[in-house]
Amino acid sequence: IKKKYTKIILISSSFFYDSIMDEKLYDIYVKKNFKDENAKKQFQYHLDNDFENYIQLIELTKKIAKKFENHTIIFRPHPRQDINKVKKRFGNIPKNLKVIFKFTATPWIISSDYYIHSHCTTVHEAFLLKKKIYCLRPNIKVFFKKNLTEYGNFFRDKNILLNALINDFKIKNSLKSNFFF
Repeated sequence: IKKKYTKIILISSSFFYDSIMDEKLYDIYVKKNFKDENAKKQFQYHLDNDFENYIQLIELTKKIAKKFENHTIIFRPHPRQDINKVKKRFGNIPKNLKVIFKFTATPWIISSDYYIHSHCTTVHEAFLLKKKIYCLRPNIKVFFKKNLTEYGNFFRDKNILLNALINDFKIKNSLKSNFFF
């Protein structure tokens, strides 16, 4: 990975949307397992709210790619996501933005300078590997309220997260150029 890509900012996806699974099968699952109409509505409510998080993460990823032109921005879909559907959702993307699902998540995390997620469990690996972690979750009306957001920096606004990333990068570069190690 490090031979092919430089200065990696990893964005990890963990969403139901753009799934490999046939969504008709998913509807059958919901109907079979959620007999109560209120439970079905609540389940759909949470999914709809999480869709906002997915779209916001994609928008943030594109903004990061534009601001960090000298970096490789890797958006790694979740294993349950269809990479072609995810790429289609992105539309036109800058050259430095790659939508890639190759290898396990660990080597990508190791190779990255920054790790960004919305609610992916790979945040545990990023934490143990002492990566700079950013979490974007604009809509918190989802199944998982707080877990996976306690590592690193938590944001509900993609623009504020982007500014924090830019500032952190400036500080990191300033330290490198002004100090001996």
